[in-house]
Amino acid sequence: MRNRIPKALLIAETPQGCSYLANRLQGHGCECNFATSYQEACSSLQSHGFELVLSPTKLRGITVFPLIDLLEGSTVTLFYSHAVEQGCWWLPALRHGEKCFGSSALRPSEFGSVLDEVIAEIRTDWRVRDDLQKPAKQSTLT
Repeated sequence: MRNRIPKALLIAETPQGCSYLANRLQGHGCECNFATSYQEACSSLQSHGFELVLSPTKLRGITVFPLIDLLEGSTVTLFYSHAVEQGCWWLPALRHGEKCFGSSALRPSEFGSVLDEVIAEIRTDWRVRDDLQKPAKQSTLT
């Protein structure tokens, strides 16, 4: 496997608003990029290859649910956070580009381990793809 680094796009009103996620992802060897508006997120998604996108359901009063349609069919995994009275729920929206919106929401305490699994899956997918692309060894028997 080539030395690839999983790339994550973190969408929030300020990068500080998701610094705990960035720290966790960077601890797993991920590269984190930030977007502070829907337009900036769309621009980043078009110019960079991301494997993971984490976003609030609304950003500055504007829904970011159209990201689902934008990323469907890609290899991106997308989660939305939805603020509740104390904390938030994490809502799975896409898993490897396939819609899963409506799956069970995750508490922050559950989301950390799911995030770890997603990063491991990304790396496993890369290894599998690399193995499939390797030319078959030719037999040396004559």
